[in-house]
Amino acid sequence: MVGLDDTNKKKIQNKIEEHVKLGGSAILVSHRNFPSNKTFSLKSSTIPTSSSLNEEKDLLANFMVWKLIIALLKRELFLSFTANGTAILGVVFFITVIFVSALGFDINSTDFNLIGPSLIWVTALLSVLLSAKNLIQDDFRDGSLDLLLISPIPLELVLALKAFAHWISISLPIILICPVIS
Repeated sequence: MVGLDDTNKKKIQNKIEEHVKLGGSAILVSHRNFPSNKTFSLKSSTIPTSSSLNEEKDLLANFMVWKLIIALLKRELFLSFTANGTAILGVVFFITVIFVSALGFDINSTDFNLIGPSLIWVTALLSVLLSAKNLIQDDFRDGSLDLLLISPIPLELVLALKAFAHWISISLPIILICPVIS
């Protein structure tokens, strides 16, 4: 209120008093005394304690973070199954390489028994890597990576959720297909 003249000080004081009369509250912070002709007091029972407010605030914040985590996981799963066909591409690549390589070997030979398990592992890793580039690249292009960086969810958890959604969409179908293929 140092930069205000007396008429503007009175206007502000009147607005604050009108606001308080209507049930509002005003908090003024200054190193100077504010001229007020009214003193308001509240009973201590109506004022919540700071510990209960902090508990409620923490509970609400945790709830909101969990909602964000679930929403992010749903988003990542939706994008991995719909965007660019990355989930289907990885599974189709896995099946194609296994079937084509099985045509080149005699299934009953000892060579296939030696090469078969490593062929399945290498093909599974390549099919996962085929779609791994889309984990961050699409978010970087559309700007949602910036929003994820400033969100209350830690970046490590965001990346872990992205990896988990990638695992569900690519690795889990491959794990389920392996017994059928073998």
